[in-house]
Amino acid sequence: GQFNKTFYVDATNGNDTNDGSSAYPFKTIKKACDSVPIGGYGNILLAQNQTYFIDSDIFLYNKYIIIDATNSIIENTAYVDNQRTGAFGFVPIMSLISFYKGTIRTANLLTDANGSILPPSIWQGIIKREDNIRAFVKTYLTNIELGDTSFIRRSMGSHAVDLSMYAGSVDRVGANQDGYLIVNKAGDFRFSAYNTSLATERDGTTDLTWNSIISGIVKDANGVPRNIISNIVF
Repeated sequence: GQFNKTFYVDATNGNDTNDGSSAYPFKTIKKACDSVPIGGYGNILLAQNQTYFIDSDIFLYNKYIIIDATNSIIENTAYVDNQRTGAFGFVPIMSLISFYKGTIRTANLLTDANGSILPPSIWQGIIKREDNIRAFVKTYLTNIELGDTSFIRRSMGSHAVDLSMYAGSVDRVGANQDGYLIVNKAGDFRFSAYNTSLATERDGTTDLTWNSIISGIVKDANGVPRNIISNIVF
């Protein structure tokens, strides 16, 4: 029982000094995730009709996390590091994180005092990976809105994030540049999608394709992908 936890989060009425119960919910997703013990299972229930901002990185070490975001929005925020824009997010290490319903919206880039867009850094994405042990992400009936930054960004290393999507949708809504569902800079990965609909590009007229929102697929001379295992034909 100590390794199976259920926590409630309420962005409006919660407080991170509470115990995370339904009567005394936490305020942030980070507090709920941090409160799940290493090696444990966490069921995190978000109060509905609210927006939950991720404004600091959430490290998951050997945890199984389910976040129920029914009728709510999870959105990460951007920050400036040495005149480059990064974005906070989840850093799963040998962990599985599942999103259930709701909307996930990725951050837009920041601008300087003159209104010029600051360039992005590698530290962005709702799911952020470096050279850590493989992690797994699942979405169920979840709508993903890609801002300027990505849903999953893996910038280096030999270990990957695997993504499985069931139903839901993907839309591209960034104000300044194209955001990606997956940015893969090295190594292999696995991706599957079932009954998931694709909306439009940022121009609002051109339909998205899987090829247009997943980058870093390596193909051989015959156009066959070599570094991805998927039920999707690229």
